[in-house]
Amino acid sequence: MAESPRRPPEESVTKAVKDKNCPYCQQAFTSSSLGRHLDLYIKEKNPKAPDGVHDVEAIRRIRQNITRRQPKGAVSRRATSASVGTPASVSQKSPDSVGAEPSVARSPLSQRGGSQARAVAGNKYPFNKPPWEATGVINGLAVTEGGATPAGEGGSRGPKPAPSPRSVNRQTLKQQLDARQQIQDAQDKARAAELALRELLSSLRSAKQQIDLDSMPFDFDPFSLDFPALTLQCLEPPPTLFASTQHPTPTSWGILPPGQSQLEALHAYFREEFRHWKLACAGATTVVAEELTYPPSSNAVRTDVKAEVLAAEKAAEKMEKHVYDHLAATYSIWNGLGQEQREQLWRLELARGVGRKQKEVDKLKEGQRLLQQENANLKTQIEQLTRLQQPREFKIAPPSTVYFDDKLMRRLMEYGMVNMKPSVAPATASAAPSISTEQDEDEDEDDEDDDDVSMSGQAAGPDAGMDAEGDAEGDTDADADADADMDDGPGHMADSTAPAPPTEEVANLHLDEVTGERVSKTELKKRQKQRQKEAEKAAKAAAAPPKASGKPKNAAGEEEKDLNPNQYYEIRTRHINELLKNPETNPYPHKFQVTYDDTKFESEFGHLKSGETAEDKEIRIAGRIYNKRASGSKLIFYDIRTSADTISIGTQLQVVCQAQLAKEGAPSFEKQHENIRRGDVIGIVGYAGRTNPKNRLAEGKEGELSVFATEIVLLSPCLHMLPSVRFPFADGEQRARMRYLDMLWNDRSREVLWQRSRMVRFIRDFFHERRFIEVETPMMHAIAGGATALPFITHHNDLDIDMYMRVAPELFLKKMIVGQFGKVFELGKNFRNEGVDLTHNPEFTSCEFYWAYADMFDVMALTEELVSSLVKELTGSYKTKFTTQHGETYEVNWEAPWRKVEMIPELEKATGEKFPPYEELHTDETNQFLQRVCKKMGVECPPPLTNARMIDKLTGEFIEETCVNPTFILEHPQMMSPLAKYHRSKKGLCERFEAFVCKKEIANAYTELNNPFDQRLRFEEQARQKAQGDDEAQLVDESFLNALEYGLPPTGGWGLGIDRLAMFITNNYAIREVLAFPFLREDKQAPKEKFAAEVVDVQPLPEEGIPHK
Repeated sequence: MAESPRRPPEESVTKAVKDKNCPYCQQAFTSSSLGRHLDLYIKEKNPKAPDGVHDVEAIRRIRQNITRRQPKGAVSRRATSASVGTPASVSQKSPDSVGAEPSVARSPLSQRGGSQARAVAGNKYPFNKPPWEATGVINGLAVTEGGATPAGEGGSRGPKPAPSPRSVNRQTLKQQLDARQQIQDAQDKARAAELALRELLSSLRSAKQQIDLDSMPFDFDPFSLDFPALTLQCLEPPPTLFASTQHPTPTSWGILPPGQSQLEALHAYFREEFRHWKLACAGATTVVAEELTYPPSSNAVRTDVKAEVLAAEKAAEKMEKHVYDHLAATYSIWNGLGQEQREQLWRLELARGVGRKQKEVDKLKEGQRLLQQENANLKTQIEQLTRLQQPREFKIAPPSTVYFDDKLMRRLMEYGMVNMKPSVAPATASAAPSISTEQDEDEDEDDEDDDDVSMSGQAAGPDAGMDAEGDAEGDTDADADADADMDDGPGHMADSTAPAPPTEEVANLHLDEVTGERVSKTELKKRQKQRQKEAEKAAKAAAAPPKASGKPKNAAGEEEKDLNPNQYYEIRTRHINELLKNPETNPYPHKFQVTYDDTKFESEFGHLKSGETAEDKEIRIAGRIYNKRASGSKLIFYDIRTSADTISIGTQLQVVCQAQLAKEGAPSFEKQHENIRRGDVIGIVGYAGRTNPKNRLAEGKEGELSVFATEIVLLSPCLHMLPSVRFPFADGEQRARMRYLDMLWNDRSREVLWQRSRMVRFIRDFFHERRFIEVETPMMHAIAGGATALPFITHHNDLDIDMYMRVAPELFLKKMIVGQFGKVFELGKNFRNEGVDLTHNPEFTSCEFYWAYADMFDVMALTEELVSSLVKELTGSYKTKFTTQHGETYEVNWEAPWRKVEMIPELEKATGEKFPPYEELHTDETNQFLQRVCKKMGVECPPPLTNARMIDKLTGEFIEETCVNPTFILEHPQMMSPLAKYHRSKKGLCERFEAFVCKKEIANAYTELNNPFDQRLRFEEQARQKAQGDDEAQLVDESFLNALEYGLPPTGGWGLGIDRLAMFITNNYAIREVLAFPFLREDKQAPKEKFAAEVVDVQPLPEEGIPHK
């Protein structure tokens, strides 16, 4: 074989081509570097951790005998390197090639399409075996071309070529390698810049905000789901059986079919979602005009988005209304089903929900798999950036991907909208120690100040503690703000990726000998300074005399802060049970003489100036503790509210307790206060005074009027933890079930009930001033009558007859008019066995009056006078505002005169149909006509389809919806009013009106029917309707007919719903908000668990003569 000619020197340093791809991560390598890359995962010493992409076992199988043609970093030519253990080249030389200049060997894969490396697009899964040929890297591969056989199987590869002599000296090769290294560094920098720009471009694409009018803020279509499906989709699942708490989580779905509570929870869910959606629309400041390209063009972003934002906001409002309407319609359909049918459909929906969730899980798993692949690629890019020679910031904190979820983005956008400034960037992990250190320093300084104030106060008397009041309040606020910052701050946005690998920056860090950490010089000095300060404080505390109280400062506050409600209840119950064992520490005394409440106290001592006291007059006052603050162990502040006869919304009375003011003969200061917590009812003995804090005086304000206590008595401990910011009490369902706690905690609830009491008193005084007589009629009737409604049925055991709870007192009040009572009224309860919703409660309060020798028009004038003057008295104006459950706000003008609408003519305008004559409204032909009208107008009337029910349904759809301000709907058909007198000039109608406000009825009145013959016909018509299936129709009351035969004078009558009227005046769309204890369904989803006292086996002590079982 002829000897090959010597290569020129410049060809000996030709850079190897990266013509191989890793079959797992798809990176491009040369033949040798690919082998080294794979060896990283299987080497014996410090192998690279598995990353989920490279199959370590497969690599180990194919890399059994690792060989290398030349050491890493060698400067000799590749052509002269030894080829021991290297398989033959895949390309075969023909005889014609003898003596020809050898060509550079390339892998067959490198010649596809002229590319240097195989394309990686579309490769998602690694192959079972590597599809590449790496000469000099992998042993044991069979030769597939030219019929060559592997070594060791009888094949001969020929003699090894003799090593060529070195053509250049080492100095020249060193220079060439340095030049090549510089080129490599420049290429690495260019690649780093490209990766950085690609990352920036990707971030910009992700940040591009599209405002699509057809989009919605949900990942599901709410219009395609019915009520149970919406419940499962939107609400949280029920808590576990053992996750009970005294302050439960918001309403969720449960095992039983959803109902009213779930409807309210859905309203709250959609209200919050649309609020965030509108914020997102309002927060849009830029819209990408075109798809971002690289490099980006100058006009890629435009700022004129006002039209798009307004259009998006209008679309959001329109969609919100449609969602609410859809929710109301689906709930109405759901509520109209029977209980058994609802349970069956709910079980079916639960099964469907399981299937939907399984599909979602499968989709999430698929997404997880794709993210793992993307994560592997991102890790590769991060490793490349880390290895490159980039600025020091890349080495200290390598770039990482931070994922922002929808909830986080909403909070950031809302924060920016409220504060009118960009949101603060996430805090880095390295800043956290310094923040916490500074916070601890501030708290320590505050503690020292409090100790100094309390010690000085012991010697200076009551005025010395006035300055501490502001400090104690400031400390409390600062602690609360600090807690809020730690809980809700943006620090949780920082990525939790692993720290960067050690770099030369580590050499600039210093060892913290206490913790063993390596920190910066600034951080180390800060830590040393903090430790020195703590040591000085400890030495000062050791040298100081021991304090009289062994309790740590703010022990009670810390106890409430650290415990959950169940833990607090258990500990508090044990403690109070121990106090009961000692008669001297009985926490339930029989009597405490009270001489003042907050109103009397304010009126008598409000003239005191800052720093003045009235020690000559003893104050005895009692109340419940709503807040407790301590400044050291000798100064305590309480904020209490008294049980005054008049309502005082939001007002609290401060009680100042100082150790030097304790009365002689009373228990010590520590014993008086060690058992007192928030929520306890206490009695205070002391004197009045006004504090003298420096911070309020500097602002030109007077000190706070307070009681300086000389003795504190525990009257009734609160075993449960009061609500707080950490454990709120805002769920509507729980507020209704625990009404006592709602009234105790929420000022709004007490104010509404107080306004209701004033309203009832005003109505009673209004009728008394007009010489009406208040009477009481029976609550149980032998025949249900007086109104068209379904009654409750009870049973009289002695008489063995069924009786009906009162639907209305009308018939008995008319009998009193027959008995020569000219003006009578009654305020009382009525009971109707109907649905429970936002405006209906089975038990409700009404006021009915009957006025001899008056008619409908007299009653109408009296109604306007009563209601308008009532609103003026309670609110100070004739105009009020009312907000519906859908968020619509109405401004109601109650001033007389009110709007008046005739029923049948108004229906003709609304429907465009001419109704039959009034005297034919009860016929079968009219029934067919009304069915056609309902079908035409899209009004659904539940059966039975009587004329009265269809007319009432049409009225509700087309007339009542227009009654926002007070409106009288007049002249009903006679068949709808069996107790009203026929119209004096329009045959077929009666003299009746209904008063509506905010689309809801508040009063019903008419000229009373006093003709016994006509009354009997009306009763018989009602009986016929009842036989047709109308359960709300009345029966024939022979006793009332007999009374009419004795003569009922011309009379006007009226009934007013107290609860409904209270709703509109106090601006509450739910009737249960104006009831002290509303009717509630049984909470079958609540876990049946023992109380904490039973769990810990705490038994109450028996009273004398009453043995305990």
